[in-house]
Amino acid sequence: MRKKIAWFVTFIVAMSLVFCFLGCKDPEPIPDTTPPAEVTNFSYLVDEYGLHLSWVNPTDKDFVGVKLEINGSNGTKYEGPVKSDDTHYFLSRDIISSGVYVIRVQTYDSSYNYSNGVSIMVTIEWEDITPPAQVTNFLVKYSALEKSIIVSWENPQDEDFAGT
Repeated sequence: MRKKIAWFVTFIVAMSLVFCFLGCKDPEPIPDTTPPAEVTNFSYLVDEYGLHLSWVNPTDKDFVGVKLEINGSNGTKYEGPVKSDDTHYFLSRDIISSGVYVIRVQTYDSSYNYSNGVSIMVTIEWEDITPPAQVTNFLVKYSALEKSIIVSWENPQDEDFAGT
């Protein structure tokens, strides 16, 4: 009887090991669906060179970077990633025109979970610092008979030309 019990226990242990190796798996990891925290201290500065944006990145371990969205009242649209270690962004006045813009910064993590984002509204009114074009067909004539100098030219066609 002891042999039968020993054989039966050995059989049960062996079968348990076989089933465990065949059917036992590590539990499936729980998928990450939580986005990282939002950026903080999101601010802007408009100066004669352009638009400066700055923020503080979150400290979440799986934080990868931020996505920047710029939507302008004049139809301007920009959307793109910013490197994870960057905490500022610059758009020169040659790229961004006068107008009202809604700018949103969203954080994302290694599982591509995006936060709701932090938004600011920016109004840009660039001062015109571009001089008008030069006058053309500039001529100087001296008349010895009349003892006079005659100067003539054509004004530039610039929209904001005010005079010479």
